[in-house]
Amino acid sequence: SATKSLPIVFMERFFELVGVVNLIFITLFFIHTNESLIIAVIGSSILFGLLYLVTGKTPHNFLIKFLKKIKTFNRFIEDEDLFESMKKLFRPKIIIFMTLSITLITFLESFMFYFGFLAFDVDLGYFESIQTFYTSILFGSLFFIPGGVGATEGLFATLLTQRNIDLSLATSMILFLRLFTIWLVAGAGFFTAYFTFI
Repeated sequence: SATKSLPIVFMERFFELVGVVNLIFITLFFIHTNESLIIAVIGSSILFGLLYLVTGKTPHNFLIKFLKKIKTFNRFIEDEDLFESMKKLFRPKIIIFMTLSITLITFLESFMFYFGFLAFDVDLGYFESIQTFYTSILFGSLFFIPGGVGATEGLFATLLTQRNIDLSLATSMILFLRLFTIWLVAGAGFFTAYFTFI
């Protein structure tokens, strides 16, 4: 049911961003940039706020009252399964396990993006390359736009031009990286959903 599947989708997106934030903080020990630090701090603050809303009793009740006023969510709020699922998914042990797991997975994934930089003969070094890419991804996520379209690409191009990389090359790189990561997966998901439910 939707009341049990929605929390899983929320959890997946939540910890995906946790992995990105953690990796940005790790890279800051090696390459310090103010943009990455500011965006990582904002991102982690939002994540802590969401976690507090989901797990804290007082904010949890406030969240229920707030969502009941929105027609789209109202039908799910009546079913307590939604919030029971949230509580089960965000237990301390699961949070610790998921945080460690997703950080490791994001670290392994980061090599794909670093090799993407090298494919365009742009070698900023591993830490600076992935910091640039993940900072752009996190920045796009802060706007709550699907895939961070526009914001991610804009910041990525800006950060690379600041490193004396030609704008046309920076644009080509981000289109390449986005095409073979999020858009390829999103396209596969769209067609799967279309042929399954239509």
